[in-house]
Amino acid sequence: MAVRRGNSPGHALHRPRRRLDTVLPIDGLTTHYLDRQGRVLLNVVRSRRADAQIR
Repeated sequence: MAVRRGNSPGHALHRPRRRLDTVLPIDGLTTHYLDRQGRVLLNVVRSRRADAQIR
């Protein structure tokens, strides 16, 4: 698990994905954050390969 701050879920995932893609086979990354009502939202970003396999 890694904790990373970001102005958006996409920004929070950008640097860890760039660093980890060269070391590990990553199929998906997630972010968890609160919306304005205090609910926890989940954002899942899959690799292009994993997305193609799922489709």
